[in-house]
Amino acid sequence: MADSEYPEVDNVLEFFELQYPYINVQTKDQYDAGIATEPRYLKYNHFSMYYDLAVDEFRADLLSRGGISATYAQMRAALCHLIADYCEMSNPDWSYLRQKVETEPGLPTIDIERGGDTSPRMAYKKLLDIITKAAWRAAPPYNGSSDVEPYFYRGMLEPDSGISTDSLRTHQNLNF
Repeated sequence: MADSEYPEVDNVLEFFELQYPYINVQTKDQYDAGIATEPRYLKYNHFSMYYDLAVDEFRADLLSRGGISATYAQMRAALCHLIADYCEMSNPDWSYLRQKVETEPGLPTIDIERGGDTSPRMAYKKLLDIITKAAWRAAPPYNGSSDVEPYFYRGMLEPDSGISTDSLRTHQNLNF
């Protein structure tokens, strides 16, 4: 299992059920009691394996972006997106990039084209970009660096007091 800094499997599963309700997962209680679920359900132990893979991938992505940190909520969402991506990639329907669906006579044929990424993977990449941008603007303990300029919101860059933005960026104590 993953480090204690990451959300527990059950916490991720709880959010996963909200984020991806169309991917059914066996609960831990069902698994512990030996209650078999329908084949369309992802078994709890398989979800746990995907969880371990997701933690490893997410940790590697954070390290590759400078060792940045993510919040608890961001970690849960990222792990859910990765697990959903693993589920969709293992689905046989995903193996095609283009498919024609014949409808009833007289109706048009439907062309379905997919990109290289699943929707959960695209959501993960977007979230990772948001985490990275936030970390660049954060204080040093969160951004993996000690010499990153802090983030100032737009209103601070043009103060009414006549103080230049350069003096704001030198981290001086300002008395307004």
